[in-house]
Amino acid sequence: MSKKNDEFTVKIVMYVIFGILLSPVLIMYYIGKLVISINTLIENKNKNRVSYNLTLSTDDREQLAKIDNMDGKEFENFMTAILIKNGFSNVQTTKTSGDHGADILGKYNGVKYAFQCKRFESKVGSRPIGEILRGMNYYGCEKGVVITNNYFTKQAHIEAKVNKVELWDRDKIIQLCRNIINKKEFLFNNKPIR
Repeated sequence: MSKKNDEFTVKIVMYVIFGILLSPVLIMYYIGKLVISINTLIENKNKNRVSYNLTLSTDDREQLAKIDNMDGKEFENFMTAILIKNGFSNVQTTKTSGDHGADILGKYNGVKYAFQCKRFESKVGSRPIGEILRGMNYYGCEKGVVITNNYFTKQAHIEAKVNKVELWDRDKIIQLCRNIINKKEFLFNNKPIR
């Protein structure tokens, strides 16, 4: 019995020594993982912040030509900057893939908006209406807007009206650009913006 107790005691002492030697390594490992996780969160948050050099033209046709030549991501970044300049706060883009139906999120007068951007060469149909409804639900937004550099089909207008989704076409984009260029008080959804 004494030999078994001695073996057991030796094992316990070895485990304690091993634990004492290994615990700083484990602590450093978990601290390293925590630092990496924090850095990843910060990087992901900064990726959603848009720094866009907004250059607007006073000629509507020229401005629309610039917009029509943008790719999808450039159009999203452009619209993000336009929204900020038009009084929206907490504006951020969602991740490029897996955005859950919303490309941009923002607040205006305490109302949380979800935006779906469609830079198309032809009229936009009703499919984005379903996308923005999904985005509104996922991000907990009260209003949904589909924005396009083009126009919307008749069916899109019908579905948007039924689902209370706003449709912003190229005319609305020009209006928003003019608001910035004019730097005057203007109306957004019949409410003044300063």
